[in-house]
Amino acid sequence: MLISGPIASGKTTVAFKLAEVARERGLRAAALDMDDVVAIIAGTDWSRVRPEDRDFASRVAGGLANHLFGAGVDVIAVEGSTLASYEWDELQQQLTSEHETLTVRLRVSLAESIRRAQGDAGRVSTKNPDFVARIYGQIDWASLTQADLEIDTDALGVDEVVASIGARVFEP
Repeated sequence: MLISGPIASGKTTVAFKLAEVARERGLRAAALDMDDVVAIIAGTDWSRVRPEDRDFASRVAGGLANHLFGAGVDVIAVEGSTLASYEWDELQQQLTSEHETLTVRLRVSLAESIRRAQGDAGRVSTKNPDFVARIYGQIDWASLTQADLEIDTDALGVDEVVASIGARVFEP
């Protein structure tokens, strides 16, 4: 599954919790953070990350997912801050597995995004409310490709979001 959304929408937490739930169900599962893949390729100074770096990261993540599926992993949750469909398309084009791909978009209000980012000690640039507002303001929600599942996470806990996605992934 591919999980996207704006800053502090819950992408990383949800992806890793989904992998944990899958493991509890006896499945082999992995969670993959696209920000980590981008950082491996282009470093952690996000102001220097170029579109071609993000494209390369999508190809690398696709290759890693193929390797994981080939090694017997049943479920992979790939999450990333991208909302651009072309980046997910690039990743999906790399996949050689027969596994079905579910696209999930998490939504969060700007106010909640800022509140969550402020409370996360691990954040650096995304802790700045002006930065979050600028990035959030660049999202053209109307032009985004429709996801298979969209969830507004403002008033939901991680377990509720995971249950919504899990109903699509784990239930027949």
